[in-house]
Amino acid sequence: MTHARQFPDNVIEEGTERATVRVTGYFDARFAEIERSMTGADFDHLIDGIAQEVIPLLERSPSIGRRVLELHPDGDEAPPMMSELLQRAEAAGGELFAYLFDGCRLLYLYADAAIYLLSIRRNAA
Repeated sequence: MTHARQFPDNVIEEGTERATVRVTGYFDARFAEIERSMTGADFDHLIDGIAQEVIPLLERSPSIGRRVLELHPDGDEAPPMMSELLQRAEAAGGELFAYLFDGCRLLYLYADAAIYLLSIRRNAA
């Protein structure tokens, strides 16, 4: 059962070309871990959601996720890995975003009209 999400029309960036979506090796590894931990039907639902909802949405509106900031909301500094990703994103002229959907958090870089899927994690239930 796929739960279609409704997004307001003003979220879509009119008149822009679609961004290209690329998958990184780390994303693939994290996705394989999720596959091992989910039942067949739940994993199929996740794949359908990514393919039919998330990817098309990111292609049309790449900045729909929340920007990943240098500091956590509680004021602590970001972990070293996150700081490194933020530096790399800045060097590439891009921005890091996090997008939440169906109990998962997707981390991606948007740079040069391309979206690089960096990581995916399931939220703790």
